[in-house]
Amino acid sequence: MEADWEVEMGPDAPIIDATWPGYIDLAREPHRVREIAETSSLQPLSDALILLNGQVDANPGMPIRTLKCDLWPTNDLDPDEMEAIDCAVGIACYIDLLPRPVETFFSLSSAELWVRRLVPLIRNVPCPSSRVDLIIRQAIGLHTEGCGITAYLCGCGTTLDHAHESLGNALRVFATTVTTGGSATVIPSPSIRKAIQ
Repeated sequence: MEADWEVEMGPDAPIIDATWPGYIDLAREPHRVREIAETSSLQPLSDALILLNGQVDANPGMPIRTLKCDLWPTNDLDPDEMEAIDCAVGIACYIDLLPRPVETFFSLSSAELWVRRLVPLIRNVPCPSSRVDLIIRQAIGLHTEGCGITAYLCGCGTTLDHAHESLGNALRVFATTVTTGGSATVIPSPSIRKAIQ
């Protein structure tokens, strides 16, 4: 799967707000994933959120938590950047990530090490017609600040159904790679751009 990362900080850059009132701690209450509106139209998003938040004690690496997500159609697609032949339509999502425990954030250096390690692992998994971009951003909380990571994922295809399938495969690859550190092989189901705002 195509993957890349960058740092996006500055006066006009988006900030990850850990005090967002809609936050649901899916590690403690995974059943509440149904309350996240975006998961109703894309089951793999629900599955990815559960997997990403369910690693508190199981993952030997740094456990993370998801904070916020969104899902939208996009036409801002480049087939060359998505290992795709046809990008007629696309669907994109983002997931904000912070480390656990709740009161900790990434430092810039630890966030950079995390994405530098993760991107090559994601690139090693075949997953055509999709892409993930990991953006390191400033994060703020009630009593602390530091860095978080926004994962932008996009899938494309000749139809909206194909695009949903491609994004679903990308979400499975991403969540599995994060939670296993690349030790498991993800075989996406057969699938028939970068959408950073």
